[in-house]
Amino acid sequence: MSALPFLIIETGHPVSGMKRYGRFPHWIRVAAGLAKRETVVIDVANGDRLPNRRGFAGTLISGSAAFVTDRADWSERSAEWLRDAAHAGMPLLGICYGHQLICLLYTSDAADDTPC
Repeated sequence: MSALPFLIIETGHPVSGMKRYGRFPHWIRVAAGLAKRETVVIDVANGDRLPNRRGFAGTLISGSAAFVTDRADWSERSAEWLRDAAHAGMPLLGICYGHQLICLLYTSDAADDTPC
């Protein structure tokens, strides 16, 4: 166990038929083998503010039904935060939408032809 918790950035919620299994942060935490006390969850799509990146062992970014190319305010703020975190050397793992946000760190557009 890391002395520092992992940050889970929630960028959306499961479709209604899957909600009985919990929200994305629960799925991510269980799949990563992390105890609840080893994670901090923020829901950026519903207005939670991104914390100071210091104090986290790494960041896991969930999937979403949103589109990165829509460039929603919460998504743009998240991408900027992730860019700073990546440049500071923080480990990042993006799932679906989260991967697309990370892709924006290395390309100008997640929808372009650049593999990421």
